[in-house]
Amino acid sequence: MRSRISDTAALTAVMVGLLIVVITALLVVTDEPQQPAARTSPSPSVTPTATPTAEASATGQTKPPRPTRSPGDRETCVDGGTRSRLTVLTFNIHSARTPDGSVRLSEIASELATWDADVVLLQEVDRGRAWTGGVDMPAVLADQLGLAWAFGTNVRRSATNLYGTAILSRFPIESYTNTALPAPPGTQQRGLLNAVVDVDGTEMSVYGTHLEHTSADARVQQMRAIAPILAADPRPKVFGGDLNARPGSPVLLAAGSSVRDTWQAIGDGAGLTHPAGVPQHRIDYLMHGDGSAAELAPLAAQVLASNVSDHRAVWATYELTSGSDTAVCVPVVPEQG
Repeated sequence: MRSRISDTAALTAVMVGLLIVVITALLVVTDEPQQPAARTSPSPSVTPTATPTAEASATGQTKPPRPTRSPGDRETCVDGGTRSRLTVLTFNIHSARTPDGSVRLSEIASELATWDADVVLLQEVDRGRAWTGGVDMPAVLADQLGLAWAFGTNVRRSATNLYGTAILSRFPIESYTNTALPAPPGTQQRGLLNAVVDVDGTEMSVYGTHLEHTSADARVQQMRAIAPILAADPRPKVFGGDLNARPGSPVLLAAGSSVRDTWQAIGDGAGLTHPAGVPQHRIDYLMHGDGSAAELAPLAAQVLASNVSDHRAVWATYELTSGSDTAVCVPVVPEQG
């Protein structure tokens, strides 16, 4: 009898315990706030990336979506424009004649080849003149050096007897013009030769001239005619030649209104160019100016001695920067894992 009572008590205790557990569980579920349906989370080793809709530009073209950046992202930046280096030379070749009257155009060609400029401004250049053997100097020099060329006729004695200035270029010459400059009575006709060249896709203007040597007033008139032409040109530009004027003269002051003196900016020393043997004067110049969409900066300049001409040559290196000067930056997201 005692055993049956004990079994009944034990069973009752088990049932009471189970009932307590069920009631407790129901109370916990009822008190816990409702949660939204759970979302599947990416693995911790995978960085979720958004896929935004591509933007449409004003032209109707589709732009790639801009990458999402976080404060920890690094970026790689490159210049927005293009940069090209070029060398320019100005040289009065004195019709390739030496004091003894001999014509040594082949030696002029050798000097030019040694100096290896991309653009060459030449003064006192003959085409078909009897006193220099009837040679077409710009054509011969360009052919020997493998360059394009343009010629500006300033003195025409006949259809085949011409004298003036020339431009030789390693870059394609897109167009060229020669503008007559003021020629007061008793002076020689002078001109401003302009060639537009394509420097790695950027148009640049090259101007060459040879100003009057007998009259300071004529030189001033000529430079005052040149200055507004240079100022109105929207391209980056080089202007040079034999100006027959010294630094600080009215001619150079007029030139300085539209272009900058390359030697003054980057040259070392006095930069004397004439006479060639023991130069006493600086009368040969290279100058430069920026354009509306490109800049031209001088990097180096030298004066080079000639064994033929009565002038020394002026040589300079420039950097042409075109396009936007704003850097383009692309974010670099470190790899995960």
